[in-house]
This record gives sequence, structure tokens and C-alpha cells, in this order.
Amino acid sequence: MKFNKVLVEIVAIEGKGRCSFGHKVGEKFVFDEFGPNRKMCLYALAALLPAVNVLLHQGRFPWLPEGEELYWGCPHPGTKYPGLGQVIFKLSGVKKSKGMSAEDKTIYA
Repeated sequence: MKFNKVLVEIVAIEGKGRCSFGHKVGEKFVFDEFGPNRKMCLYALAALLPAVNVLLHQGRFPWLPEGEELYWGCPHPGTKYPGLGQVIFKLSGVKKSKGMSAEDKTIYA
């Protein structure tokens, strides 16, 4: 299924729970064909772009059962370095803004 936009949400920071760029759990980014709606760490952006492109262009992941949520990780080394952790993202495709909450409509604007 082709999506108009992809919502990327930080759902966890493993290890010590701190991202070196300063991202926090609960942060949301919206991607369209031009990129994210706000600033993001370049390492996380580089890791996410292939998965976002798949969702934006009717692709699929052969290992992911239909309807299951897609999770993606930042390539940061995580717990190997003291005080830092790996950022985990949840990716969701968005077809249209119909039926969205008021908060989500502002995110997707």
C-alpha cells in the first residue's frame, strides 16, 4: 500500500536511555517525499530513509507479517559506550488525514 506520509515515533532508548543527539522517547517526526518535518540526528535520518522510502512507494518487508508494526533502530552503538543507548523508532504509514485526532492533524500538517 502506498502511503502519503510516514509517522516515525521514538518508542524506546535502550541501554542507559540517553541519545547522544538529545532525542527523547515520545518524539514524533513526519516524513513525506521531501524528508522529515523537523530536525533529526543525521545518523538516525540515514538509518530511517530506506525504510521510509519503502513505505512511501508501495514496498513491503518480506519478514514483516501484514498489519504488524515496523520498528527500526538507530545505528548508534548503544550500551557499548557508557551513558548512551540505542534509539528505537516505530514507523507507521499514513494514507489520509481523515479520522485523525486534532493533535495528529497538527503533526501531519
